[in-house]
Amino acid sequence: MTLTKIPKIILLSVFMILTNCSSEKDSIDDNNEEDIEENLITENIYDGWVELSTQTEVDNFGANNYTKITGSLTINRNITTSNIINLNALNSLKEVGGNLHIAYNQITSLKGLDNLEYVGGYLNISYNKVLTNLEGLNKLKIIEDYVLIADNDKLTEISSLGNLTKLGGNLNLFRNTILNSLNGLDKIQSINGHLIITENGITDLNALINITSINGNLIVDDNKNLYNLDGLKNLTTVGGYLDIASSNFSNLTGLANLKYLGEHLYLSKNDLLTSLDGLTGLDSIHGSLTLSGNKSLTDIDGLSNTKDIEGSISIKSNEKLTQIDGFTELKSIGGNILFEYNNSLSNLNGFNNLETIGGNVILHDINALTNLDGLNKVSAVGTNSYISIFNCENSINFCGLQSIILNNLIPENKYTVYSNAYNPTYQEIQNYGSGGCEQ
Repeated sequence: MTLTKIPKIILLSVFMILTNCSSEKDSIDDNNEEDIEENLITENIYDGWVELSTQTEVDNFGANNYTKITGSLTINRNITTSNIINLNALNSLKEVGGNLHIAYNQITSLKGLDNLEYVGGYLNISYNKVLTNLEGLNKLKIIEDYVLIADNDKLTEISSLGNLTKLGGNLNLFRNTILNSLNGLDKIQSINGHLIITENGITDLNALINITSINGNLIVDDNKNLYNLDGLKNLTTVGGYLDIASSNFSNLTGLANLKYLGEHLYLSKNDLLTSLDGLTGLDSIHGSLTLSGNKSLTDIDGLSNTKDIEGSISIKSNEKLTQIDGFTELKSIGGNILFEYNNSLSNLNGFNNLETIGGNVILHDINALTNLDGLNKVSAVGTNSYISIFNCENSINFCGLQSIILNNLIPENKYTVYSNAYNPTYQEIQNYGSGGCEQ
């Protein structure tokens, strides 16, 4: 057992003298005198931080009946599983001023922490291989920093967090493979950090229905039993990036009220995702857009209200994507345009209102692409940007590049075209106009 400083006991004695003055107007009975009542309020504080690594250490420390630890409490941080099987001796504890770290133990619940109301740092519950629930945290109301619940192989539910109303940092749920519900998080309305839900057994996000804002990133990846994002239907703001990866999602309608995305949008390996319906509220993406490996995605019409993407666009390996008409309102891209291995995409007409490209244009291995007409309104390109187009075996019309080349937005040494059905030189497009840009 590791302890710092010497424990101190603070006794706060409050004496209340209650007297009733008799008068003719307000006399209640013939005798108004009352005895003096003395209320003795006792707070038993341990000043410092505590590390408990064995059941004996838990029991011995708990015998002191501390109500508060000013520092952090660690219940085993060794990667070797401890012999701690219960926390019953800690049942007087109401407050941990620092972090509460519970890892590599043999506890099945958190009974013993039944009176805990406040954690001044983070709560980390990880690698407790037989922990089935969080019973014992029923009175916990405030966690000033993040929550991490990870790699608890037997954990099935977290409903004992039902009184938690304030979370100061991230909410991270990782690899709790049979955790089937997030019930217990119902009172949380905002998350000051990230919300990360990865590789859990959950079937829905309904317990998150009251969350309206996430100041950090939202990541929902590889939860095998999760089929929709409906529990996020009241979410309006994500201050960081949004990362969705699932083999089960067919749409994103659970995000229908999302109005603000502070950074990037990543959608990758969503095998059943056919559309981006649910993202129509986004008029701007304050970062990059990446669509990668979405095998069933046929269109991006859900982005039809997006006028500005501050970062790059990366569209790759979306086998069934046939058109990008969802970009018709898009006027500015701050970074690169990268399209690769989208073998069903025949044109770039969705860019027909695009005026500004801040970076490079890279198109390759797009077998169905026949023309570049969607780029014909581009009037501004970033300094030192380049164009590279190759391995597009049906591309025979490059007239969409005329505006860029005729206005010298890209110099000749930044123009690379090869291994396509037609490979016009920079000079051919510049000197011969439509006669040189099309086969």
